[in-house]
Amino acid sequence: VFPLPAADDYVNVNYMLEAAGSVSFFIHGSDGKFMSKKVVQSSAGKNEVTINLDNFSAGVYLLEMRQGLQSVCRKLVVQ
Repeated sequence: VFPLPAADDYVNVNYMLEAAGSVSFFIHGSDGKFMSKKVVQSSAGKNEVTINLDNFSAGVYLLEMRQGLQSVCRKLVVQ
């Protein structure tokens, strides 16, 4: 996830997949409240997605990436 902290209106996420498929990105506030969702079709191997943050105020968020039963979470800081 870069840039961190996110100073612009977006953040880029790089990720690797073993198999092509649909990947969902969820952003939750520090209180756990759902804020945003983005679904993309990704290929096997290295991928990159840009997530728009222009409606997010400064703070700390949780970025969750899901594909099937797998889930990965990362801290997201917006300036």
